[in-house]
Amino acid sequence: MQDIADWLQVPPAGLKAFGEEVRPVKLRTVVKGYAPTKTDFLFERRLNDYIHSVIAEYSMSKPSLVFCRSALRCCTVSGHTLSLCMLNLNASAKQDLDLSWLCLRLLVI
Repeated sequence: MQDIADWLQVPPAGLKAFGEEVRPVKLRTVVKGYAPTKTDFLFERRLNDYIHSVIAEYSMSKPSLVFCRSALRCCTVSGHTLSLCMLNLNASAKQDLDLSWLCLRLLVI
């Protein structure tokens, strides 16, 4: 945490660290392992195949937060996940969705 504070030029008195006991909702950490690939690029691309099932398994139908290393990666992951979700919807549910805000947001990024 100190390295991030240094990078953001936070004075020592401004750095606050809180433990798990102050969280209103306890976090559960799950670590999953996947087979390596020849390159980091291929490994990262292959993770797209797992993200939807991991969210479905652990989100309990609640909103999920996924951290990505770049804005481009975030767009790639969200687009891939959205396409998998759309495959699982029936025709009437697809018609009820208004995804114009999503398209606009992706264009802004």
